[in-house]
This record gives sequence, structure tokens and C-alpha cells, in this order.
Amino acid sequence: MKKRNKGNIADDSPIRRILIVTGHDALLASLRDLVNLESDLTVGGEAADLTGARLILGGDHLDLAIVDRLVCPSIGFPEQMVFPMKPKMPLILMAMDNELAQIRSALTSGVRGFVAKQDLAQELIAAIRDVLDGQRYFSRELLVGISADVRARILAGDTSDWNE
Repeated sequence: MKKRNKGNIADDSPIRRILIVTGHDALLASLRDLVNLESDLTVGGEAADLTGARLILGGDHLDLAIVDRLVCPSIGFPEQMVFPMKPKMPLILMAMDNELAQIRSALTSGVRGFVAKQDLAQELIAAIRDVLDGQRYFSRELLVGISADVRARILAGDTSDWNE
């Protein structure tokens, strides 16, 4: 695995490979630029939809996937994994809203982080680092209006029924 040195990243830090899944060219370009600016991260694959992403994952080692909610219909079905062939793949979902049913389904499907599309520039790298470190990440924007109790359960990965 290649290694780089820049800023406060250690010489022996491995470069983590990120898969980006979105059908929007401008969003893809922005995400690619944000990720590739980091000395220890690189875009290791790009796909416009889940079918393309699954093909890439079948033959490549990637450390994390960032998935646009708009190309991810399986999030609506809690029993389905986003990437069945890589059920432990850390996932970050880019979303526009904070519908509780969507969040619950996504957590059940293996999503570890949610980033509001309007907050991508400010929060994406923090989300990637937290999720790669085994933590959950949720944009503050997506947690607005959700009670403290439910917010705590979401952050803990609890997918049982949430009553507001």
C-alpha cells in the first residue's frame, strides 16, 4: 500500500481508498477533490449507481464507500445490505433529509455515517475519519428536530422502534 507524508500524518500511515457512488457529475468532482486533498486518502473508485459500485467492489480493495441516497434504493428495505458481497464495508450516506424511517433502514443496511449534502465541504473528511475509526457520524443538520433520546439511540446504532 502506498504511503505519503503531509502535515501531521505519519510517514507510515497507509493511504485509505474511498469509493464514491453518485450519478451527479458535479457532486462527484467535488467529492473527488475533497478526498484527494488529504494526504492519507484517495479516491479508489467511482460509480454512477450501485450496480457499477458492486462491480468495482468485486475486484478491488476499498476501505470505505460514500453513497448518494438518490442512487441507493435498497436503503428502503432494511433486510437488504447495500453491498451484500462486502457486508462489513464502512458506508457513509449523503442525504438531504432526516426522515427517521430512512435513518433506521440505513443503519440496518450497514450505513455508519450520514452527511447532509449541504454540509459536505465542512463535514465529509471528519465523517470519513470517524467511520474509518469504527465510530458513527451524523451531520448536525440531519439530527435537527430529533429528540435527544432518539438522537442518542441513532448514534449508538440502535435500530429498534424509535418513539418521538
